[in-house]
Amino acid sequence: MSESLLDLAPAPARAAPPASPAARRLLAAVAGGGSAWWWPRRARIGEDGLLVPLRAWRGARAARRIGAALHDARLAPWLRFLDALDRDCAALARAHARRVAPSALALDNGELHAPVLDLALHWCLAPRRPRLEARLRALRERHREFLALFLRRLRRDLRSGALQRQAGADGRVAALWAHPEETHHGGQRVLRATWDNGVALAYKPRPADAEIAFLGADGVFAWINGLRGGPAALRLPTLNSFHGDGRDRDYLWQEWIGAPPGYGRVRGGPLRAVRLSRSRARRLWRDAGALAGACFGFGLVDLGPGNVVCGLRRGRPQLLPVDLEVCLFPVQGLEDTGLTVGDRDRGRYPAGFERDPGRGDSEGPDWAFFDADDGSARLCAVARPWRRESAPGLVADRDGRVGYGAYAPDFLRGLFDLWMRIHCHRDALGAAVGGRLRGRLTRVLLRPTPAYAEALDPFAGAAPDLRGYVAAERAQLRRGDVPYFYTRLDRPAPLLTLPPPPGTPHAVAGRLPHPRAQLNPQPARARGEGFGLLDLAVAARDAIAHVMADLSAAHGVCGELHEPRLGVRLQWWGAQDGEACFDWARQDRRVICRWQGEQVGLRVEALAAPAEPAAPQDDAEAMAARLLRIDRIDAALRTPWTDGGFADPALEARLDAHVRESMAWLQAVVDRHGWPGRTLVGEAAAAAACRLLQHADGPRAFQDRCLRLIAAAARAGDMALRELAYLTDALRVQRGRKQRYGTKFRRRGQGFEPCPIERPGQVDHRRLAMGLEPLAEYAERIRRQFAAARG
Repeated sequence: MSESLLDLAPAPARAAPPASPAARRLLAAVAGGGSAWWWPRRARIGEDGLLVPLRAWRGARAARRIGAALHDARLAPWLRFLDALDRDCAALARAHARRVAPSALALDNGELHAPVLDLALHWCLAPRRPRLEARLRALRERHREFLALFLRRLRRDLRSGALQRQAGADGRVAALWAHPEETHHGGQRVLRATWDNGVALAYKPRPADAEIAFLGADGVFAWINGLRGGPAALRLPTLNSFHGDGRDRDYLWQEWIGAPPGYGRVRGGPLRAVRLSRSRARRLWRDAGALAGACFGFGLVDLGPGNVVCGLRRGRPQLLPVDLEVCLFPVQGLEDTGLTVGDRDRGRYPAGFERDPGRGDSEGPDWAFFDADDGSARLCAVARPWRRESAPGLVADRDGRVGYGAYAPDFLRGLFDLWMRIHCHRDALGAAVGGRLRGRLTRVLLRPTPAYAEALDPFAGAAPDLRGYVAAERAQLRRGDVPYFYTRLDRPAPLLTLPPPPGTPHAVAGRLPHPRAQLNPQPARARGEGFGLLDLAVAARDAIAHVMADLSAAHGVCGELHEPRLGVRLQWWGAQDGEACFDWARQDRRVICRWQGEQVGLRVEALAAPAEPAAPQDDAEAMAARLLRIDRIDAALRTPWTDGGFADPALEARLDAHVRESMAWLQAVVDRHGWPGRTLVGEAAAAAACRLLQHADGPRAFQDRCLRLIAAAARAGDMALRELAYLTDALRVQRGRKQRYGTKFRRRGQGFEPCPIERPGQVDHRRLAMGLEPLAEYAERIRRQFAAARG
């Protein structure tokens, strides 16, 4: 735990009230049973290492403890800030009482003011407090101007009737909520406004408006939904997004997405999420596959948790991207969208298509009170993620299965349907999309957002090093904003930034910090160049990689899924080795995507052709490729298992499943062709088949049969004698007999020694006959390899 920033003593019998009238009112509400939303929360560290929120500060005892702590001299500026903000809120509430309920604007509304009060409290208690009074004064002025600007825009859009026409908003705004993280242009925040008649809209004070271009009623997604052709029906999500009246395009309104029916606790865990029947889950994940394809092809990114939520559309649940700030980005794989994770980011960032209900929320508060043994509570900065209580974008079925791993064929079908529909209309795509992007703006990422975190950390012990930042970045960091830049979507334009309101957009001067920033946006993506057929294979590969752990757990490391109702067949031989086949009955075609690591391929054949290439039992080249794949997967699983002292039961189970499935396939090959020796599959694949037999624990009759076949093949020159020696020893040791050639070793103490050998004095003579080096040389090689692995 880090050093305490503030100690909260046990409750005194009495506590002198603070001088601040606003603080006294807030404390009185806590004493009456309300929550101290304006005070850092209590927490503990759970057994899983996540921060667990404890019961909120409530009641007379909590009010006395907090009241005593407010006498700390460091908090005097915060109390003055509180009173000044209270007066500002009251004045705004009086001026706009006809349009907004006074309670929505009052300082007592924690859902609106908690983020700014928390930031001010951070500054007062941080180790570094440069120009504290000036910073607090500027923070208050920015918050007041932010609210005043919102209220002016609200008044204008209500008077013009735009909000009623576009969204049905009627009556007064009854409630306001501010997003705790999203800030732009001098502390402006994303708001949720809820009207008397239940309509809820998000107010986004930013000029980037690609939501209108892609998700609006006349947007790109709606246009794709209306196209004829393609292999099947699909539905991309749409979202009511619009600008208000007037020439001010620096903000937009957007429909607020509430949780659909079925939102509750996931089976087997404490997390609340969307729960669906199997039939609804299939439909949702098929739509989500289409959404993934659209986001990949159009370069829509930054779609992690919080930016993708589940809501109702025409009576059925759908996943919706609610924050499309970054578009036409140069994505290389599906994981670049943020919807999935893959090998490149190694799972460092959570995905928008979540599959782990136990993941903590890294966007929780960065400080908390922890109870001490002496009855006090200590406020400490924290870097751990918080245990989540709800996840509006996480979807589970009634069996508790989270994500699309259990519905991979449905997801792939949606992906394919979207791709083929766009492929059928490539000629019209450019004009249709280009017209909808005209005049629209996108955010440009100069750096990943986490790169700015250190510069904005109030607990940093030293001033941040801003060398290498452009002047516009430094200016925004100094006022507490994550730097924000944007440009036009429809044509190359200068990189723009917007000062705090009222401000005029201006071009960014100076050299850009990262060359990739200049690649966003890519107008070619608007013309459909992200929807090449090979890109479909890339998207399918990445989609399967994201849920490979789920597929392996259910079907084995090597497995197959065939859904005739969908016309989808999926096969995999490891995380980066697989194939997906899609039937397109209307065109009498089958499209086959194949991937092996970074290599992807695609071919199209008549639907009357077999559902897959010639069976491995009939195709020597395919047999050889599969034997080598089996060997690679075995090595990838066996090496960490043996290096870890054979102590990982989960890895052992995956290895056993892989060997069992591979042996069943090898038995079918031997039944049809006999032993696959050098002549049939080549020397490397033949050796791989022998290693598979060595690692298998039965069936014994089949192993003995193969041993006889290999002995005959070795006499005929179709197998290496050394392979016969290795297999002979392996089967003997498995069955508790002494080995003949000394090829098998066992761990003894800190090293290895040969397993017992039959007539050991003659072993080198037998080894020489099989083309093996003397046992002493072989043993030394084994020991060197073991020492290198341990080093």
